[in-house]
Amino acid sequence: MLTAVAGVALFAWLIWRVGPTEIWGGFHKIGWGFAGILVLGGLRFAARAAAWALCVEPPHRLRFADAFNAVVCGDTIGNVTPLGPLVGEPAKIACVRGRLPLGVALTALAIENVVYMLSVAAMIAAGAIALLYVSRAGLQTGPVTLPGHLRELSEVAVGITFLMFAAAGWLLWRRPAVISRWLPVKGRGDASRTPSRIERLRSLESEMYTFAARRRGALVPLAALELGFHALGVAEKHLTLTLILGQPPALLTSFIIETAD
Repeated sequence: MLTAVAGVALFAWLIWRVGPTEIWGGFHKIGWGFAGILVLGGLRFAARAAAWALCVEPPHRLRFADAFNAVVCGDTIGNVTPLGPLVGEPAKIACVRGRLPLGVALTALAIENVVYMLSVAAMIAAGAIALLYVSRAGLQTGPVTLPGHLRELSEVAVGITFLMFAAAGWLLWRRPAVISRWLPVKGRGDASRTPSRIERLRSLESEMYTFAARRRGALVPLAALELGFHALGVAEKHLTLTLILGQPPALLTSFIIETAD
């Protein structure tokens, strides 16, 4: 109940911040095509929610409806606050409190975020390569003119993405204690509780590293859900540009814009 009230209040505040007149003007411009954009956006949330639920370790289970509600709330909070994911991700955990143990929900969300970030890196690399191809081949991108700075950054993006995947491979191979090793053994207050917290963090890191070995059957559907999230994003951009411009842009243009968003 409190989550629903907070969500309605946040939605009302967002409308007030953007401006009802501006929102109505944009809706009038794209017409009922907005319903299609809304459906695609909802399906994107559904893909992330299903991916999170898939990362939950048996015998625990996260219902899709609960995951979907948490993802929508967390993403909304992250988008309207300056801290972004630093607030949005904990909000997702708070939304499923009472339905799933905190440690289980946190571990599953951390694993899902790692897979999501790898899929984002892959999309950025693919978009940068596509942009280089369009620029060097002199291809037309329809009624949309791609910003010049995107072309300038494309080669850098490919290099950074390669380094990200190399770092991810190294982490999976060596499995270092990236976070827990920097925590002190003793802290303020009850020092006897601190080691247990560090051990829980180390356990979280270990579970993240060994997820692929424990849940091999979940890897393919998990990757498909994350890639589906990005594919729906391309479709959403393509529909939006079509409604705004009055004619469909090149699909490659929509893909590049989604990867740069």
